[in-house]
Amino acid sequence: MMRKQRFQWFVLLLLCGIWLMGCENRQPIQRVVSISDTTKQFLHALRIQDGLTMADLTVDQEGFDFTISEGDAQAIGMVQEQAMRFYKQILQFEYSLGAETVNEDHAQIKAYINAYDIDTILKETVSANQEAFASIYEENISEEEKNTKVADILIQAFTSRERTYQFEVTFHLQLIDGVWLIENEDAMTFMNTLFSQPKEED
Repeated sequence: MMRKQRFQWFVLLLLCGIWLMGCENRQPIQRVVSISDTTKQFLHALRIQDGLTMADLTVDQEGFDFTISEGDAQAIGMVQEQAMRFYKQILQFEYSLGAETVNEDHAQIKAYINAYDIDTILKETVSANQEAFASIYEENISEEEKNTKVADILIQAFTSRERTYQFEVTFHLQLIDGVWLIENEDAMTFMNTLFSQPKEED
């Protein structure tokens, strides 16, 4: 019998590794004074898990810590490299931007996001690979090696799928010292919407 809950629990724990926190020792980055450019830089930094750049692009200078430590990875039966690869793949969303709206030193811009339907892809992948997963867990290898093989299957499943989960986020920006910066609440809203996707009814 395939242990579906095992893999779903692994993914849940992995996604819970995102924490909103301040970043120290940030190096200044070169920016163009543009609402669209600031938003593009922020979304690009998010896709590549560059929390320091994200911090530099927000009003409160706070970013996301995308680090998954070796201990955290081992706690869920994964090696760090595989956990980070899976995490990175989920963040490969696509986007387009709407028109800029400016009111003196405040502005807003809407981002239209196409992301992976995480819950659906995981359910379908687990269902389609029950025999493969069962075979992996019968192998005479360590638990870490087994879960690494499972992660490889999950990562490959995402790379072959379309980004069908669509949502919109309005980013609000403030002009501070000649530079447009994103309000931190919007960054959190984006992350919550990306990962707190509507779940299909069983």
